[in-house]
This record gives sequence, structure tokens and C-alpha cells, in this order.
Amino acid sequence: MKKIAVYMDTSNIYYGVREIYNSKVDYTKLIEYLEPLGDIKIKKSFSAQFGKQATGFLSRLNKLGFETFCKEPKSYNTRNGLKHKADWDVGMTVEVMKDMPSVEMVILCTADSDFVPLVKYLQENGRKVLVVACNISWELKEVASDYIELPRMLLL
Repeated sequence: MKKIAVYMDTSNIYYGVREIYNSKVDYTKLIEYLEPLGDIKIKKSFSAQFGKQATGFLSRLNKLGFETFCKEPKSYNTRNGLKHKADWDVGMTVEVMKDMPSVEMVILCTADSDFVPLVKYLQENGRKVLVVACNISWELKEVASDYIELPRMLLL
């Protein structure tokens, strides 16, 4: 059975699903959906929270076996008002690179094209990369081994 690692850019997933479906992901259903692909050895989630606002959500992810990484987002003034970003791209990439030797397949739950170089590197090193998200960037779709736009059945 194929050894798999799942890395979730939770803010990207949250905002993508909210924008497209005006809904939220059922993370239990998501993991159940991914389990037939192989033996999920690693589950890591990368999130942002103001204060303790996401504590309940992070606790649910922990119960599903996710190691959670969380930080307070930085705030930026833009022409359209205040914008908040956690910028987990590098942190998530580092975790994927550290874990790469112990898995055959990586599932990236993000639609962010910033991960294209990581996907290429993983593939150059013999790893399959499945991207699972909502409104996946065309650049990421183009390089991924495969991709799945989140089906409605995985939503709350």
C-alpha cells in the first residue's frame, strides 16, 4: 500500500470553499475520501488564527490525526482595506521536504500556484503529487500528477 502524506493549507481551503460554494469543508469526510488512495502516514495542517478564535477547529483537526501548525496572521493596509495573511508557503514546503523520504505520494490541499516549484521538485524525486482544493490555479493543475476539485459531497 502506498505511503501518503497530506498537507493542508487550511486558510486557502477555507476561503476557496467559502467563495465558490458558500460552505465549509467536512474534514472527516475529506480524510475518509482520501484514505482509499493508500496508507496516510502523515497529516499536517497549516492555519492562521487571531487570538484563540480557531481553537475548536484546531482541536477537531488534532482528533483527526493532524499535526497542526498555527500562527497569528500579519495585517497589511491595501487600497481595498485591511488584508490579513499568515504566509505558510515556506513553512509548509519545509515540512513537505523533511517528510519526503518517508512517503511515495504527497497530497497538497491548496489551490495556490506558489506551490508549483515544490510539486516539480517532488516529482523530480519520484513522488506523485495529488492536489485537492477548490478553484485550483491552472498552473498547479498543469504540473500536478493529478488534481481533484473538492466535490460538494465533502462539504458541510
